Amino acid sequence: MDALDAFADLMEDTEFERSISVATGDPKKVRKRFEAVQELFEDLLDHGDA
Repeated sequence: MDALDAFADLMEDTEFERSISVATGDPKKVRKRFEAVQELFEDLLDHGDA
């Protein structure tokens, strides 16, 4: 899976989608965004697809 596919999958996560579109200043949503994107990159780096 490449970065674009991984991000497309992430965008299908309702909780992540809300974290980037509704009440974006909410600390819980900010944390969700950062954690989700960090996990995405870690997965890509672990699999050598970055």
